[in-house]
Amino acid sequence: MRNGYEALARLAISMSHVEVSPRFVVGVGGYQTRLIRQVLQHVIPVIRCQRAGRLSQVAHSLADTLITPLNDSFVDFDLLAHVDNDGETITGPSVYAEMVWNARQLRAQAGLPPIDWVVVRNRLGAQNMVNKQKMEAALTKLSRRIGFRIAPGFNERVIFRELFPRGLTLLDLRDIGVSQLNISNVAARQELRDLMKALNLPGVSVDF
Repeated sequence: MRNGYEALARLAISMSHVEVSPRFVVGVGGYQTRLIRQVLQHVIPVIRCQRAGRLSQVAHSLADTLITPLNDSFVDFDLLAHVDNDGETITGPSVYAEMVWNARQLRAQAGLPPIDWVVVRNRLGAQNMVNKQKMEAALTKLSRRIGFRIAPGFNERVIFRELFPRGLTLLDLRDIGVSQLNISNVAARQELRDLMKALNLPGVSVDF
């Protein structure tokens, strides 16, 4: 996250809807202060939770939309639910699903609308392997059980790996001088469009 803010500062990109500052990610106290300022100033603040903890739990309970990226692996799936050895039978929710459940309870007690929980499959392989089919079936079954939506995700692409160390995203390419996108980049942009449409965020139109 710090890489992203530093990249924006270096490029001096003017963004009216984002506070661009490498100092945004500091100690917990400073983060909370800046987070409150973001909530007050902007319609859709974005909170990235990298690890469990009190601040993460608070952020989850404040979220109107919760986006959970999930690599196409049962190693990651185990954070949502436990499955039997056959990879098909769900034996119960796991640690992350329980944290989301607690966040939902807190929102209900506060009289807030329910969280729109969206799980996004990430780093999908091009081939339709058996593991990929099992993951799709398990996610569909789990979504009905614990209540989340499955949104279109992202295939494994070189462009994402190239941009990440520079703190950039696909939408930053034109700002760094890339005038024409190759076929793979165009396909990646379409995946991003599909995801944004599926999120259905209030007041957000997909016009990139």
